[in-house]
Amino acid sequence: LFLIPSAGDMDRYEIKDFTGIEGFASLEELGIFHQNFTGDALDLSQNINLKTLSISCSFVENLDLSQTTIESLNIGGVSIGFALCDSKMINLDLSGVPTLKTLSIWDAVFDDLNATLNSANSIEALTISGPLSDSGPIDYVDLSANSNLKSISFWAIFNRGPNIINLRNGANQELLTLFLDRDNTSQNPDVSNWEPCIEADDPAYIESIIRRAWLGLPEYTVTTDCSN
Repeated sequence: LFLIPSAGDMDRYEIKDFTGIEGFASLEELGIFHQNFTGDALDLSQNINLKTLSISCSFVENLDLSQTTIESLNIGGVSIGFALCDSKMINLDLSGVPTLKTLSIWDAVFDDLNATLNSANSIEALTISGPLSDSGPIDYVDLSANSNLKSISFWAIFNRGPNIINLRNGANQELLTLFLDRDNTSQNPDVSNWEPCIEADDPAYIESIIRRAWLGLPEYTVTTDCSN
């Protein structure tokens, strides 16, 4: 099920009330595009068979995924054709969804991204591109509570990636790949000059699994403490 208003008619076709979504008991995949749920909770807790949720170009507050069996959550501020759009998540707590394995975040705004990541300790695959707060790019990403991670991808395309990535989760050996990618051709110096520092329990091991996914591998540092 995909909820997409027509281009040029966003206000006219915006869904103001999600009452009735709980009746879709067999719903396994849901896509939400160009919707606004700020000030109102988006309760999907009764959609117990939901496996994949994609949210793009939308404002969502108090998303409730508890009792679902969701495995993949995709949140993006990038729409079709890589055009930037506004997407924001407020009070996103994923502690009630232990089945969540994949979390992808593309240039979206969070009121507290690290609190969301800390609550998502079941995830095994994580993709983050240009994480944002209301004040701009997020400089610090905390993955110290995510000990089940096997694959991580950080991208800097439209917005800068975090300057410090905390991977001191006590399970560095469980991680199989760490992708770091930036757009070296970008006219945005915040992107083309992105040089992250990675905090790790085992810096030598983390350095051995760092790869470039597609664009360009940035200069980076791996250490036990980026403040040194």
